[in-house]
Amino acid sequence: MIHAQKGFSQSEGMASTRNLEAVNRKRGRAVEGTGLENRQWETIREFESHRFRQLLGGRMPNQHVLQRLTGLQTILNGVHQSSVGLSSATIGHERATFIDEFLSEVLPPIYRFGTGDATDAAGSKSGQLDVVVEYPFAPSLPMVGAAKSRLYLAESVAAVIEVKSNLSNQWNDAVNTAKALAPLKRSFGATMSIGSRPQPQIPLFAVGYTGWKTMASLQSNLGNCSDIFGALVIDAGLYASKSGIEASGPWALWGLIIDLHFVTNSLQSASTRPLDYA
Repeated sequence: MIHAQKGFSQSEGMASTRNLEAVNRKRGRAVEGTGLENRQWETIREFESHRFRQLLGGRMPNQHVLQRLTGLQTILNGVHQSSVGLSSATIGHERATFIDEFLSEVLPPIYRFGTGDATDAAGSKSGQLDVVVEYPFAPSLPMVGAAKSRLYLAESVAAVIEVKSNLSNQWNDAVNTAKALAPLKRSFGATMSIGSRPQPQIPLFAVGYTGWKTMASLQSNLGNCSDIFGALVIDAGLYASKSGIEASGPWALWGLIIDLHFVTNSLQSASTRPLDYA
């Protein structure tokens, strides 16, 4: 089940998918540091599942999509269950599985996934990032002998995803990574925007194979960190984000997909300026 809170209109910049409109949850204004500071938000309330059906024009959610999402959730849960109690090296395996079995299969093939550091034209550097969703029309620099570990220009990063075995236990790690990433600013040349414009801040999402068991706990911790845009707990089936989307069950995966769709689409007509780094 997905709850989409009522927010500003498409004319203000956020394109919607089936009328899933984004909102902020704090006093009707964008949270500092989310990249949405200049947007005006309306006071919102939580929609029940029947309200979600109304947003879809009276239609029930697509059961074929639900069935496929259920299968993906089962596979990801199986990966985590098989690695419980093993060495810390399994974290790398879980990260790779999340990329290979989910991200790279769901997002269009134009995107590349890797790990490494990011830097901006002012010289700020992020530190190690778990998963970088790379914008396919900007350069990045490989590390010799490690094809997937790269130095990314800020404008080449569409989004960052921190993947944890237990999100509640490792939340501080994700928060620290987000704080280190937040000072980096993307600077684009001419843009032709259809829907939302690309934001200066790189959005970071936190994903845990396990973690909090209730939406209230997830929302509370997410609300206390302005630098994390969205959070997903796979086994509990919970997703919440600063866009206002809440999703439960297998639809939690779909909530993350929707937000990744928004933030990657905003870059499709943006030009980058590598000369600024020289």
